[in-house]
This record gives sequence, structure tokens and C-alpha cells, in this order.
Amino acid sequence: MAGILRVDEIQTNSGSPYLVSNGSTTTLQTNLTFQSGTSITMPSWQTADRPSNVAVGASGYNTTEGNLEIYNGTGWDPVGSSQWEVINRGDPGDGNGGFLLEDFNTVHYFESSNNSVYIDTQLVDNAVYEMTYTSSGGSANIDFYLYPNGSTYGSEFRAHYRATDGSANFNRADQTLNHFYFDHFFGGSGSDPMGKIWFTTGPNNKYMYYLGSDTASLSIGYNRWTNNSRTWSWVGYNAFNGNNKRFWVRRIG
Repeated sequence: MAGILRVDEIQTNSGSPYLVSNGSTTTLQTNLTFQSGTSITMPSWQTADRPSNVAVGASGYNTTEGNLEIYNGTGWDPVGSSQWEVINRGDPGDGNGGFLLEDFNTVHYFESSNNSVYIDTQLVDNAVYEMTYTSSGGSANIDFYLYPNGSTYGSEFRAHYRATDGSANFNRADQTLNHFYFDHFFGGSGSDPMGKIWFTTGPNNKYMYYLGSDTASLSIGYNRWTNNSRTWSWVGYNAFNGNNKRFWVRRIG
């Protein structure tokens, strides 16, 4: 049987006001103090069964994402969480675009003990992604490249970047290519490369921004896929010289 309790004021043990009622509004008057060993238990849910028809400011613990979240009126914002769900996709061995990445709390991790790796993450249109990679070994042709969707596409890519030469000076390159590409070293090669890539999925803004290095070089620049009629459906294929490749992919926008 439901009932209604109407009070003007609730006091703490010391007599100071805790909740003060003013007409239809109830105001938290002072800070909460808990005895040792006590706590507040918040409601919890999974992403698939979040509560609906809730007020702005409703909050709870999302057991799927592993963080607190607050409803902002149109969606749920994570609160103070730096926890990412890292999913190990291993070495797919081919590219079928089978691993959709559309949320902001998931990282796809790919690894390959040999020279090649299929980064088989399915992409969302009009999104921004970040990708980090490392690789060990190699002594020549360390230059980073990526075949989007695992393919080449004629002269549809415009690359603009700077990379070091044998004297550690930066040289500029402006190239038209059939895939995403960044030279690491004009006139020589290092080993053990690593880099950070940011890219957008278009259709009218398929850009890639790159910062990478190895033991002998540094390369920085951007590359644009100029054909707006094509869809970038999954990240792509990479096989520059060097083994033990590791790629981490996440959506950031």
C-alpha cells in the first residue's frame, strides 16, 4: 500500500537541517556524513536495459561499460571513468569488416607475429577514429601505409608530409598515390617503428593525420582520399617491413 509523507524539514542528529521543503521543491541543505562501514548503493543496469523516460540528471552504474553515467536529456554521459574495454581481435588473417566499432568506450586490439596484419574493424560513417601501432625489427621500407578496405584505388590519394633525411633534416613530399602512405626516411632506414594515426570516415572528409617514427626517422603529415563516392567500410591492410605488429583502434568522435 503506497502512502505520502509530507514534512517541512528533516534534521540530522545535531539538529541542523538536512532536507528543507519549500512548496513543491525539496533542497539538500547540508553535506551528507556517513558512519564508518556505510555507503549509498546506486541503481545499476546494462547498456541494453538502461531505464527509459528518466529525468535529466538521473544517474546509475552501467555494468556493461564499467562506469557511472548521467542522463543528459538525449543520452548517457560517463562520469569520471577512464576505463576502456579492450577487445583482442588477434590476427584475423583476412578482412571481412566483421568487428563494428561505433561506441566510445571500446578499443579493438590487433596483433600479428609476422609482417602483415588485417585491421578488420568495421567503421561508422562521419566518425573520427584514433589508431596507435608498434612493430619490432625491420631494416628497410619501414614507411607506413594502409590499404583501406584492403584494396588500392588508383590515383585517389593526396599525401602531404615531411620526413627526415640522412642528415636529420625534414624534407617535404606531395604525392598522388593509390593508398594511404607516409615515408619515414628519405635516403635510409631504421627499425622498430611506432606511430599515431587519426582519421575521418567521410564520405566528403576521408582524411588521415599521421605522426610516426623509428630508430632513424620521424614523419608527420596528412593524406586525403579524394574520391567521395567510395565508402571506407573497414580500416584496412598493412604489411610494412617489421614483425610483431600491434594496432589499437578506438572511436573518438
